[in-house]
Amino acid sequence: MKKYIFGLIFISQIVIAQNALSPVLGMRFDINDMNTVKQVLGIQINFDGGKYSGFDTDGENSRIFMGWSYAKLGIGSATDEDGTTSAVVTVGGTYNISGALNTDVEYVYSPENAYNAGLRVAIGLQF
Repeated sequence: MKKYIFGLIFISQIVIAQNALSPVLGMRFDINDMNTVKQVLGIQINFDGGKYSGFDTDGENSRIFMGWSYAKLGIGSATDEDGTTSAVVTVGGTYNISGALNTDVEYVYSPENAYNAGLRVAIGLQF
């Protein structure tokens, strides 16, 4: 029953914000492992005053994020190589490079796996 209520609330938010709804495509680089590029797919809802919210995933990491102007906060989950899933918190900022091209610089922290913390850089397109 909770799934249906959550789905109904989510769909109603999309219908209400349909003019401000935009897909996000991008690439992520972890500072610890610059050889691995992860593709990111997500949806962002823009509100008045430079506020936004949404979710994104790269297949291993999924999160819900919110932001205002330059600041961006996120909470989600990450799956390690051995298949364990842990909570992840991200804190950072989004900066506009040119038109629809943005860059994100974030600090990624997992309370359950503190050794996996580090910086993450992303380049993305928002349509």
